[in-house]
Amino acid sequence: MRFAASEISRKTINSFTGKVHSVFRSTVNLMLNDGELITLHASNDKQQLPGAISFSAPLGFDFSHHVKHGTNICCRGGILRLSESDLTFDLRLAQNIKLEKNYYSSVNTNIKNDESWQIAWNFLINNRGSAGLILAINKIEPVTPFDVALVSRAQECIPLLLSSVRKNNIVITKKAASRLVGAGPGLTPSGDDFLVGFLTGAQHTFQNKEQIKCINFLGSYLSKQVGNSVDISCAYLKHAASGYTIKSLKDLTKLIINDTYRTKIINSINIVLRFGHSSGSDTVFGLLCGLAVKKPLLSNIIIDTLNNKAAKVKYI
Repeated sequence: MRFAASEISRKTINSFTGKVHSVFRSTVNLMLNDGELITLHASNDKQQLPGAISFSAPLGFDFSHHVKHGTNICCRGGILRLSESDLTFDLRLAQNIKLEKNYYSSVNTNIKNDESWQIAWNFLINNRGSAGLILAINKIEPVTPFDVALVSRAQECIPLLLSSVRKNNIVITKKAASRLVGAGPGLTPSGDDFLVGFLTGAQHTFQNKEQIKCINFLGSYLSKQVGNSVDISCAYLKHAASGYTIKSLKDLTKLIINDTYRTKIINSINIVLRFGHSSGSDTVFGLLCGLAVKKPLLSNIIIDTLNNKAAKVKYI
């Protein structure tokens, strides 16, 4: 089967080689020989994944029926072929989408959007997610020693991250972030998902070069975590550090900043929550922390929620 790529969120590629990194129902991750990771995305939606090649797939399409992990890939003349697979992809006419960066937002996240942030926060802490950093704030009690340890790390590191970024304390920022990198289970660990969201929110919050000094440092540090976390997470962190993120997360960010319409905000959160077992909730958690980072009132709401959960976990 040959598919014509509809969108490509990177410069048009005519020639590269590599291997299949991982295979899922609607996505295949490709590790190129130059170390870059790109994603084949079988979907009709407009998610605009950074580093992705999108195409329209027939109903019921499943990559796992066609592609094997670890097999070689080769693109020549704009035609992508995967060894031991009946699939080929024509990249020559794909629309090269220009992803919007998060940096230097012209919108000042002032008091008018505190209500929107509170709507999103209240909805998130009532989310029934049963894994990941979200357990540090929602109403589900951690049961396993692993979950208890992950919650404890969140309660220790997130307040440090909030205060150090607000104060431009680069040393403490690095210390807090380093404890979250690679923390948690899954193809993209919970700590990494949180940090992707945090960078996205903070990049929208700070408006000038003086304020984003610490965020620039954090982004630079997180973009160099190969070896400290999994390949896919490292790619997502690198994209986030460069100011790029998935369209649905960007849409949610804009709604929280600009809109107080509850239904629109909740619908947008639900779209992000569908990502992975815990990735969506952990990413939204990070986003709300990033948006709150320069506002003591909102930061205190986060810290109070973490502390209240800590008191409960202590006696489990």
